[in-house]
Amino acid sequence: MRLFLLASMSRMASISRQLCGREMAHALVEKDGKEKDKFYGKLILELGNEVHSSMEQGTTTMEKLVEKLGNTEDNIECKNLKKELEESRFSNTFLQMRNERVERDLYYTRVWAYKFYQEMIHKGFVSVTNNHFTSLLWNTNLRNKERKKTREL
Repeated sequence: MRLFLLASMSRMASISRQLCGREMAHALVEKDGKEKDKFYGKLILELGNEVHSSMEQGTTTMEKLVEKLGNTEDNIECKNLKKELEESRFSNTFLQMRNERVERDLYYTRVWAYKFYQEMIHKGFVSVTNNHFTSLLWNTNLRNKERKKTREL
């Protein structure tokens, strides 16, 4: 805004220098009274119109610059958000893969434990009536809840 004001002031100065040259001095000598007032009024009106038009151009230019600046800031923010979204998707994919791997390993461990338990029953080391081991093995969440309850008591 300051640059715009300086530019408009320099433009006004150049216009007044052009008008205040020989033509103005010559016109002021020849004219008197109402003609002089009319001439000054016309001069001020032209100068005001020139300043007004340059201010309108300056304001529209400033508005366009502000819009461009806002658009670039929005674009940068949008790019940053897209980058964050992509990173979160990528990390989410890795977490999902890790969870699937853990679930798969847990399933195979349970299957192995069940087969081992069946083999122990077949060989006679464990009685068939004691089914407590398999129920705890298959319901690990219940086992964890029971542990928490016993710790609280």
